[in-house]
Amino acid sequence: MKKKIAVILLSLVLMFSLVQTAFASRNSHQLAFDANGEFSILHICDIQDGYPLSRSCAQYIRETLREYKPDLVVLGGDNTVASEENKALAIKELCDIFVEEETYFTLVFGNHDAERNMSREEQFAFYQLYGGEYCPAYDADEALTGVGTHNLTVLSSDRSRTAYNLYMFDSNMYVYDEKGEELGYDCVNPDQIEWYRGVTASL
Repeated sequence: MKKKIAVILLSLVLMFSLVQTAFASRNSHQLAFDANGEFSILHICDIQDGYPLSRSCAQYIRETLREYKPDLVVLGGDNTVASEENKALAIKELCDIFVEEETYFTLVFGNHDAERNMSREEQFAFYQLYGGEYCPAYDADEALTGVGTHNLTVLSSDRSRTAYNLYMFDSNMYVYDEKGEELGYDCVNPDQIEWYRGVTASL
């Protein structure tokens, strides 16, 4: 039993170290408008595929990246519905596409992302790990409702100033009453809006 606990602890330490390394490398890249004053964003939402990712879906994403060459991809939630035992593999497979195509991406979660028993906190760590420097997503404040609410600044063409700011909000999952009965979909919460106001004021 002690041996198993030691192995689990070692695995957690290694994973934390890898995520920290990935976070450090993410900060080395700054999004910026190009010489023509353009910055393109590709929004991919509701992939809702399992593991392995269907061949047609993977091909569609790759061809779209090659055709439009976006400066940033935003995964808009319900990114994978793979089972708990395959969730990390599914996230890696998705991240590998962006890494191999050398395309930066960020993400938010939808209501379905955590329905297969892996928390969104765990999933977020896997996106950061497998996305490496190509995933500048981060959790701006762990005290906020949800996971992964953050902002990304975009520099001007000459990189002399912040020219634009992108907000990513976790719209959360479901709302429950005091008896635990589901009332419907959740939404962006007041504390997230206050965070947004604070960031806006600081910029």
